[in-house]
This record gives sequence, structure tokens and C-alpha cells, in this order.
Amino acid sequence: LKDPPKVVMTTSDTDFAIAAYEYECIVDYLVKPITLERFEKSIEKIKNTSAKKPQAQAATQQNSSEGEDLYINIDRRLIKLKLNEILVIEAKGDYIDVKTEKEDHRVHTTLKKIKEKLPEKLFLQIH
Repeated sequence: LKDPPKVVMTTSDTDFAIAAYEYECIVDYLVKPITLERFEKSIEKIKNTSAKKPQAQAATQQNSSEGEDLYINIDRRLIKLKLNEILVIEAKGDYIDVKTEKEDHRVHTTLKKIKEKLPEKLFLQIH
């Protein structure tokens, strides 16, 4: 992936902590039980690694996603969603749930069909 997601591993097993850092996307490793102080420190690590991204690259990504829309059909009405406002799309049998910053939508379609309409650079499928 060009811009992999930042991952914080959480587990009660400390044996894999060193191996986890071999992957660039793993920012931190939390051992259960997790204290609030340690959790907040991990969030700061994520913020700091994200802030190190070159500003030009961030501006390019923002500009490329602006103006891009996804149209979904709900009750025979076409609804336009801004791609950069979509938080998650989740499969629910013959339906998908599209969660945005403002509202949630249930659409009668499959994840496979909706995935064809989404740019790969902005969306990642997790199983």
C-alpha cells in the first residue's frame, strides 16, 4: 500500500512485541490491561507519525479526493455522498451500511458492487 493505515497492536501476549515492529504500519504495541495513560501515549505516537508525512503529499491526496462523489440508490432516490466523508462501508448480507460523518445509510447492494465504484487509493477492504 502507498499509504498504509497506522496500526496499534493490543494483546496480552508480549512474545510478539518485537516481531510486530518489523512492519512499518505498526506504530505501537499495547499490552493488556491497558491504562488510560498508556493509551493516550499511543494516540500521541500516531499523531506524531502522521504529522511527519510531507505536507505536499497530504495536499495532493486532499485535492485528489475533493469533488469525488459516490451515488447510492435508496428507496428509488439517488443520494450523493462525498467520498472524503465516508468513514466505513460494512457488508450486511444483501445490503451494505455506509457510515459517513453526518449520517448512516443502508443500501440494497453488495460490497463487491460498491467496491467497484470506490477508488483504491482511498479505501481499503478489511476482512
